[in-house]
Amino acid sequence: MTEPRDFEKDIKKVIQEHTSKMQTLEQETNALLEKAKEDFSIQFQRKTKEDFLEQNKKEKKLKLKKSEKMKKLFFILFVIIGVIFVYFKFIRTNETKAIEYSLTTTSIAKIIADPRDYENKEVSVHGTVETSFNLGVKYYVLNDGTGTIYVIAEKAVPKVGEVVKVTGKFNQRLKIGNLQVETITEK
Repeated sequence: MTEPRDFEKDIKKVIQEHTSKMQTLEQETNALLEKAKEDFSIQFQRKTKEDFLEQNKKEKKLKLKKSEKMKKLFFILFVIIGVIFVYFKFIRTNETKAIEYSLTTTSIAKIIADPRDYENKEVSVHGTVETSFNLGVKYYVLNDGTGTIYVIAEKAVPKVGEVVKVTGKFNQRLKIGNLQVETITEK
């Protein structure tokens, strides 16, 4: 006859084997989890560093673009200011001078229409020089489109065709033959 089997012993043996395998499996699983954590941490740090460097590059590019735009804006602004300066300093036409002067002057027609109101008073007129003379007495004829007036010059006479503004004393004293003309004596 055969000896009776000790099931309890067999069960304990199986439990010990499974427990040992479970512990080994648990240790291997924990080791894999730790390795995965390390790999993830390294990848995360590397990714974070790469992201940071990439973001930094993007920010630098953006700043460079803004800087370039500002440079272009300042250049355009500088050119516009330069053009305006050149225009007012060198190119401004007689027409624009006439418009400017008309805001601060009296029309010649108004003065000639009421010469007594302006007699021996200071007036400002503007217009285009029609003729100019320097024959001992320097004078020129000024036309503003409403009339003409003679201007006795203290300084050099302007060129024919030039638009000028004159301030001086108005009177009716210049006589040319039987003709008495209105004049402004420049200051």
